[in-house]
Amino acid sequence: RLEDGTVAAPGSDYIVRIRDVGNTFGDNSNASFTLAAVTAPALRLVTPNGGENWARGSTQEIIWKANWQGSVQLSLFKGGKFLGIIASSLASLPSVVNRYHWKVGTTLGGLADFGGDYQVKVARIQAPLIHTPVLSDLSDGAFAIGEMRLEEKTLAATAE
Repeated sequence: RLEDGTVAAPGSDYIVRIRDVGNTFGDNSNASFTLAAVTAPALRLVTPNGGENWARGSTQEIIWKANWQGSVQLSLFKGGKFLGIIASSLASLPSVVNRYHWKVGTTLGGLADFGGDYQVKVARIQAPLIHTPVLSDLSDGAFAIGEMRLEEKTLAATAE
């Protein structure tokens, strides 16, 4: 912070000046230095983000973007209430589209009912507080989990 309480802008040729309270004694740093801009960590869920109607049991991609490298957890919500963890400790990389192939409706604790008002949450897991998300994003809108049509059931069975 500067003397007036503001934060110095990123730039170069900064020096540190130290003075006593009476401004009698002081010194300056021997060399200048650079202040770099710091980018705050960001996390954004891309899909599902509202309006989708996915068949339960089909495989769909949950997609997110981040500007940092680490781990994330995916969770399922219905009507704003936590239903379960979809997957945990997934790698998240900057500058790429991160994807998880989800068997729609499944969580580590069971299977979601048919219906609407579902949302997915992607959350950063930060060590040493493993499984304590500190940065997250929730689907902007709700999506639905529907019944699989006969042709989808046939394709899903063939893929397994």
